[in-house]
Amino acid sequence: MKNWLRILLIVLSGCGIGFINGFLGGGGGVLVVAVFLALYALPQKNAHATALLVILPISLISALVYLLNGSVDWEYTLFATIGVVAGGAAGALLLNRLSGNVVKLIFSLLLLRGTRTPSMATTSRSGLTVWLIVFGFISGILGGMGMGGGTLLIPLLNFLDIEQQTIQAINLISFLPMACVALGLHFKNKLVKPRHTLWMIAPACAFCILGALLTKNTSSEVLKICFGVFMLLLGVWQLILSVRQMVKERKTDKERSLFFDTEN
Repeated sequence: MKNWLRILLIVLSGCGIGFINGFLGGGGGVLVVAVFLALYALPQKNAHATALLVILPISLISALVYLLNGSVDWEYTLFATIGVVAGGAAGALLLNRLSGNVVKLIFSLLLLRGTRTPSMATTSRSGLTVWLIVFGFISGILGGMGMGGGTLLIPLLNFLDIEQQTIQAINLISFLPMACVALGLHFKNKLVKPRHTLWMIAPACAFCILGALLTKNTSSEVLKICFGVFMLLLGVWQLILSVRQMVKERKTDKERSLFFDTEN
């Protein structure tokens, strides 16, 4: 592919990714990974780690817009952030130890899982804060691995009977400190490739503002439907790609094994 065409596709991708991340309060990291894999052919681990470098400024700007719109519940945000930050550090460490194919499969399955809203027995506010920390930790692990922790955190918060705009704001804000911790570990492990983000960050930051602004005049039900459809389609697509890649590699290994057996 010609360099100018690759740059154009990256810029256009950045516009779309920024808008989606601002409008849905998450999900942009999943798309950044896909772009890095398709246009730069980065290894899976590097794609996931580098995606955080793009999503961090987008999420910060989107969170500021949500904050100005008055969409933040600070109590829920605090408890979710405690779990997310701890989980983010664990996820960053795990990413350096898992194989690329395992990362792909986990990534795909969790996208599909994110289309369902979990149910919990307790409805008390104190009980919910405990669950926020626990699920924040789980989603933080995914976020630290560059897998989009919001695919679990947003469905969880949907159970709390609060506005979707507030849910998305909580997800964006709790992501920020986790991303900083995870990025530090990824840089230490030399997984981040900053030069691959140069043409994506600026357009993504510009369009995330537009997406975040539109949420103010969009109903919670519409936002929930958009998020569910987005995750379902993305999960199916990623799962198909992951299974095909694993089958292909297994077939290659088998052919290689037969070749060496014949030689012997």
